[in-house]
Amino acid sequence: MASGFHEIRASCSAIAAISLHRTLVLVLMEETYRKKARHYLLAADEVRDLAVRVELVKLARNYLALADYVDRRHGHGRAHRGDQDQDTQKDS
Repeated sequence: MASGFHEIRASCSAIAAISLHRTLVLVLMEETYRKKARHYLLAADEVRDLAVRVELVKLARNYLALADYVDRRHGHGRAHRGDQDQDTQKDS
């Protein structure tokens, strides 16, 4: 009987470890995307050529969208982003 309990406990620990790993990866992805967005926005502030600035801002916007996607997928921020999600579904 004790052997079965230990096997179940070990399985639960493995599942928790995988879940934690996935969470950490998603958090790091989100942070990376937000840092890249900030980088492109700061670069856009430095450039005088309007066409280049527009492209840099577009890149920043795309990275922010990726960060938001990862954030929503992970489940963080659903309470304050619910309206945005509903608007996105209406547009689809």
